Parts: sequence; structure tokens; C-alpha cells
Amino acid sequence: MAPDTLTASNLIAAERDDEYGLTVPLRVDKVERTPDHDWWAQLVHCSDALGTHVKLTVFDDDDCDLVDYSFEEGSWYEFDDVNPDVYQGTIGIKAKWDRQVSQLSGRPGMPSSETTDLVRRLGAADAIAALDIETITTVSERELEPPNPDHQELLCTGVGYRASPSEEIEAEVLFREDETASAELDAIEAVVKWLDTRDVDVLITFGGAWFDLPVLVGRAERAATEIGEPGRAENVRTALESYYHADLSSAKNRVLGEGSLEDMAEHVGSPAPKTLWTDYETGLEPQTWRESQWEIMREEDRDPPSDDLADPTVFNSDVPYFGEAWLTASAAGEDNRASNLYACLETYTLADIHPLFAIADDERSTGQPSFPMTY
Repeated sequence: MAPDTLTASNLIAAERDDEYGLTVPLRVDKVERTPDHDWWAQLVHCSDALGTHVKLTVFDDDDCDLVDYSFEEGSWYEFDDVNPDVYQGTIGIKAKWDRQVSQLSGRPGMPSSETTDLVRRLGAADAIAALDIETITTVSERELEPPNPDHQELLCTGVGYRASPSEEIEAEVLFREDETASAELDAIEAVVKWLDTRDVDVLITFGGAWFDLPVLVGRAERAATEIGEPGRAENVRTALESYYHADLSSAKNRVLGEGSLEDMAEHVGSPAPKTLWTDYETGLEPQTWRESQWEIMREEDRDPPSDDLADPTVFNSDVPYFGEAWLTASAAGEDNRASNLYACLETYTLADIHPLFAIADDERSTGQPSFPMTY
């Protein structure tokens, strides 16, 4: 009896069970040669027999036979004696130094129905929820490490839901009420409750595997510890780890390489609307922080979001300042200013929700894997 065709689900199971030495057939969809990269020579984007995306990273090493291997896009290959590589929302196979790949004459047989259902292909999902968090920072610009929950607190979360592709998208923003740890934990639990009251096949984010979801869990742990109720944080973790999660930044990597959510949304024909701080009476002048903030970006070889310090667009790097100002104004009873800051932040946060669904609906995202992850 011929061995069953292995898929991305088998790679997930192998990672979980510490099993190695698998033989996996994959179709090569796109090859990125990266001769100027410090670490890898090729990024090989593939699909398994069910159409689920799998990635192979070929490291730039003189002893690696695959560095100069010429993969043919659209062809099927058998990768032998490979180890799984599941990391931050992607499913892949770890590169080995010896060449252990052979081109197949055609498509392999379909996997049996008994294949463990550990992965859901985004294109096969109907009910989709979306999530995007905004934070306020608690350290200086130079110290800030975005995924570090000790460097920021939750400000608000944009959430969206669509029961089927033919239905309207429901979206709203869930804010914390004040600066206390109790309010932050309440806001995180509100996200969990919002998702729990809906029938969700797949939860989508953009960069959520490394940022949004780990930060939610990390902030829940810190806030719960501060108020002496650690069990509430464990409930948050359990809930978020129960969802099949698809990180759409992986789809962006296949299509564009580098870029942002806004870049990918533009590419699929659903650009995120801009929020202009000049439309709101906030009493803030972003130039006061952008000058030093953008200089630090340049020092770190990052491009500032604009060439104009007075650009009226609200950028992601501006949000912590607007958020901190809103919390301060609310606490001080400055109702008009607080209302304008709230409206500005709400508009900005909602602007990314509909584009997430547009990216998920694009045909190039249909093979994006979704699977329960730990944070």
C-alpha cells in the first residue's frame, strides 16, 4: 500500500510530537532569490496537496547544496527526510545542508480523509473574525521593542466579523475605560467575549502571530498579576489559543515581500482610508514628537512614514501619543477634547478592519494556513 501523502497538517503534528524525517510533496509557487541577505539565499513559497501554503528557507551557506538549486515554479517536488518548522503563523520545513529534494513528474495523490485536521485553509473558511490592537508605550522610543508586553499597554482593539462571504462585515472598537490595570484587563476580556459570542471558523490578523495576540496575552498576565487575579489571564490565554488563526502578513510576504498592511490592502484593491488628525480638535501637534521619533527611525535604518513632519495623516507611530492624550483628557474631565481624541482613534482603528477581510478574500490568500498557536 502506497504511503499517504503528507500535508501541512502533518508538519504541525510532527512539530507538536517532536517527529522528524518526513517525506513531503510540495508544489513550488514562487522563488525569491536573496543574494544580498545576510542569512538566506532563497525563500521558496510552496503549497501542499490540499493547496495550503508551506515555506522553505534555504540558508546562505557554502555547505548547503540547495543554495544554487534551480526550482521550477509550478512544478512538484518531493522533499525527503525533512523536519517541520512552524513559527509565528507560518508552516515550513527546515532547510538541511544536503540536497534532499527531487522533482516529481506530476501532482501527488490526494491525502486520505483520515489526515489530522490541524490546519484550516483560509479559502475554505466561511465565518471569519478579524482583530487589530492599538497600544500606548511605556518606554522611550529607543528602548521600544514592539512585541514586548513590558514596553506597552493595550489602548483599544478593533474587531470585525462576517458570518459568510455574502454577508456584511460587523466592526467596532473596544476601548479600555481608564489607566488602571483593572480597566486594561477588562478591555482584553471584552475582546475574548466579543469573539466567543460569534461562531468563528478562522481569526485573521496582520502580524498578530508575533504582535497582537502575544501582547494581549502578555498584558493580561501583567494586569491580572497586578490586581491579584492571575486566573483571569489564564482564561484569556486559553481562549485565544483555541482559535484557528491566520496571520495575513504571511500572505503579504508571498505576494509583495516587504510591506505593510496598507501596502497589501492597496495591492488587492482595497486601500485603507486615511485618518487625518486635522479633522479633530485634539490640541496636539504631532510635529512635537515626530521630529525625534523619525530621526530614531532613520538611525535604525527604518523609513519614517512620511517626508513631511506636518503630514495630517495619523500614522501607527502616532497612536500611542493620541492614546495617552485621550486617557489624560478623560481622567481630567476634558470632555470635548476627550471626545475628539476618542473619535480620531476609533476612526483610525476601524480603518484597518475592512481591508483585512479584503486581503483574506484575495485569491492569493486562499491557501494561507490557519491553526491554533501558543503565545
